[in-house]
Amino acid sequence: MSNYKNVRGFTLIELMVTIAIMAIMAAFALPSMRNLVANTRIVNRSEQIANAIRLARVEAVRTNLPILICGVKIRKDGRSTGTCDNREISNGLLTFADKNYDSFYSPNDDMSIRTTTLNKTDTNSDSRVKVDMKACPITSLKCNVPFDSNTIIFMPNGMAGYTDSVTASAGYAALRANSVLASHYIRVTVTDPNRDNSPKRYVVVSPGGAVVVCNPTNSTTGESSQGSINKICTDTTT
Repeated sequence: MSNYKNVRGFTLIELMVTIAIMAIMAAFALPSMRNLVANTRIVNRSEQIANAIRLARVEAVRTNLPILICGVKIRKDGRSTGTCDNREISNGLLTFADKNYDSFYSPNDDMSIRTTTLNKTDTNSDSRVKVDMKACPITSLKCNVPFDSNTIIFMPNGMAGYTDSVTASAGYAALRANSVLASHYIRVTVTDPNRDNSPKRYVVVSPGGAVVVCNPTNSTTGESSQGSINKICTDTTT
């Protein structure tokens, strides 16, 4: 009597059909996975920006110095150039204490606090996120005022604003004169430049320094008492 059992495996046709089905399922799932990764990246970068702004507010009060957040170029190895550049706002953020009150980062005079990496690239052609800053006058709450400096400032008294000039100023009075303070909200828009109709995230800074991250299509949570921030968060106009 034979002890061998009749064992069957997959036929070539069955294997090919299985592979074809898996390929079709993967084709449907891949775009969704890409969208999920891109959306997660936008949310992550928005939180990084918000945390940098919150830190700047705390440090302004703690150090009794103006704290600025400017754009900075990030090299591929993750290090920054250590130079404020308004064109590099999508690549990284440099948070520093402006000890000499000139609205620029000077390594020998100012105090670096934190560098926030948004894109690890030497060029803007491979950016995974795009950052855009605009100011929203408290009289209209329309975020249609661009500021070329792309620099947010916190004063020791808690006032938040932005510098409206990329020209160095001399002295504390000149720094205040070249800054728009306590009269505007600031809205930082984070998107994916490589995707059409990319979802947005807003980081909104109030004149008093409150920070909210929100989805433009929904009202913000956690700041329900601040109707102005809610309005800015739900306004999808640029």
